[in-house]
Amino acid sequence: MIVKMIYNYGYMILPKGTILYHMNDNKEFIYKSENEKPFLFCAYHPSEYIGFKYIHFIKLKKKIKLLFMIDDIIKNKIYSALPNIIKNHPKLNLSKLNSNVLYDMREILETNNLEGWFTSVENKGYVETAFLNKPEIFKCIGSMKFNKKWNNSNYNNNKAISKRWNDFYEKSFIEKPIKLYLHKRFKKKIKDYKKYEKKSKFIHEYIFQMMLDYIKIRYYE
Repeated sequence: MIVKMIYNYGYMILPKGTILYHMNDNKEFIYKSENEKPFLFCAYHPSEYIGFKYIHFIKLKKKIKLLFMIDDIIKNKIYSALPNIIKNHPKLNLSKLNSNVLYDMREILETNNLEGWFTSVENKGYVETAFLNKPEIFKCIGSMKFNKKWNNSNYNNNKAISKRWNDFYEKSFIEKPIKLYLHKRFKKKIKDYKKYEKKSKFIHEYIFQMMLDYIKIRYYE
């Protein structure tokens, strides 16, 4: 059953040296053991997480393999597959806040030689990665106060203005290409996703749209 679950989605390879962003209200990054905190949640750009005071720069110490935990992509919305995988817990819409869900997911991932997942944030356009909270996987290389260093997509005099990301926050997937191995059912979904992006006139509104310009994708039957 678990093997079939992974086959229906796919997996992502993040290379060693990838930089991600973990955010909270602590001035310094405070490590908690994996028994207290089974996963570390990170964004690929700080604009995908808001409402926090501090940014912690997380660097991968090794190459990691993630479950591509996405169920569907409709227009520019990305839907998590977590409720399909974990079905026996209450409050599935808040399942990432449920410690039982997280510990069950850790067991599923480790059983399948996976070190985390890649999915959406609240079934919106944002994406995140949660990887096993193990010191051999990552290290914090710095922390800073959260400062908005970008301009969001908007309309000005009825003209669509694409998001200005600014280069202040590194987008390491440009220099360190990510690899994606996906079930063939995602081929049309990815194509339609990029087509919708162009049609909406907001190019690179979300980080996953930009990532797909650099990610190497292979589809399997």
